[in-house]
Amino acid sequence: MIEILKNFFKQSFSYGIANIINKSSSFILLPLYTHYLSVSQYGNLEILLITYSFLLVLFQFGIGSAVMKSVLYDPIEEKKIIISTAFIFHIIALILIAFILIPLSKPIALLLFKNIEFNLYVKILFISVILNSLIAVPLALLRIEEKSKSYILLTAISSLSELGFNFFFLVYLKLGIEGIMLSILLKSIIIFIYFMILMKSEIVTKFSKSVLKEILFFGMPLIPAGIASMILTISDRYFLKFMAPPIELGLYSLGYRIGLLMALLINSFQLAWPTIMYKIADEKNAKAIFSKITTIYLIFLLFISLILSIYSKEIIEIISASNFHSAYRIVPFILISYVFFGFYYMTSIGINLKKKTKYEPLIVGSSALINLILNYLLIPAYGMYGAAIATLLSYMILVFLSIHISNKFFKINYNYHIITAIFLLTMIISIMANTIYFSTELYNYTFKFFLLFSFPLFLFISGIIKSSDIKGAFKIVQT
Repeated sequence: MIEILKNFFKQSFSYGIANIINKSSSFILLPLYTHYLSVSQYGNLEILLITYSFLLVLFQFGIGSAVMKSVLYDPIEEKKIIISTAFIFHIIALILIAFILIPLSKPIALLLFKNIEFNLYVKILFISVILNSLIAVPLALLRIEEKSKSYILLTAISSLSELGFNFFFLVYLKLGIEGIMLSILLKSIIIFIYFMILMKSEIVTKFSKSVLKEILFFGMPLIPAGIASMILTISDRYFLKFMAPPIELGLYSLGYRIGLLMALLINSFQLAWPTIMYKIADEKNAKAIFSKITTIYLIFLLFISLILSIYSKEIIEIISASNFHSAYRIVPFILISYVFFGFYYMTSIGINLKKKTKYEPLIVGSSALINLILNYLLIPAYGMYGAAIATLLSYMILVFLSIHISNKFFKINYNYHIITAIFLLTMIISIMANTIYFSTELYNYTFKFFLLFSFPLFLFISGIIKSSDIKGAFKIVQT
């Protein structure tokens, strides 16, 4: 158990460093964007960026997860044949998509922005997405071989190039949105070249139809689920753009970025988890191990979310101008929403192990549909607060559906009473920290410190965390 946890957290820590490097550029660039773009331009940029994210999920076809499953858990061919088959198919498919999409850039620009000048930006977006989609198989290869150091190097190169290009195009040449989109394109080209060099030694001439069939059987059901997942993540911004004042979109986007720090952490676990999950599945007491890891994982996520929630006001004030400061009010909603998302990822073990990914579209799709309905009902009346509430409720439903369906195929007895208690405790502390204020800053900081300290104190007093757990954690960290 300790050895499994060591490997899991070691890989998660490495991927976490990479993700911090990768995402930190977005936070560094935030003051730059707000200084060199108007409020309306920043809103349009946000729409371009979330459209980019949506298409990236769509065009990856779930092929990375399918390759990992085929190599690690249920190999039907040698690794190089699996990698080559998946990569060659992906290249051909994306070339065909490029020929279809690029001519449609003008009508799409008119649909989203009602401005023909955005035609160029949409074209750059399409090319960048296709280049980044092509790294799905090479990235899966890095994860299979647990080459987290190579992943760190890649993200460092990517982030530094993005910062450099943005400063050149936005600050020096003052190209506005065009400069930002050119920066994304050039960064995508650099990453693409890096991975092509990596893949050179892995490609063989043999193409296996049986491998492709297996990959598509596993990966294709993930596409609707991926689309639905992106709806959960980005639809609120589209609703805010068309159904709320422009300032609501700007404030919500900033608050959401702070919440994305939680998503960054969760993504680090997700990158490491599949490799560990398939190894744990071979253990005799696999279900007990899964339950234990999930509880520890959630305690860790909730504590980090609590830190960010308690000090969200101070964080917002440091990174933004005064007219953005009220954005902190939606941060706790987004943080807890993403903790639920992290929980969902852990509760889908049975679906992945038993090849029941066909249920993913049902689970995520149902949550996405509810999210759309809630956004439509709540945003016109409550603006960004309605969007935040809709997001939280939708992710809660996502977890409940996942547990219900996944446990039919691989039942795991999670510690529901402990999980419920720590979720409620986190929410209560967060509400207190963001609603109770004192006359002096010293009192406020002292009060927030004691609120934060009360979380681990409760865990020890209640017996949720024992001294043996701490000793085990120290062993993992020391190694």
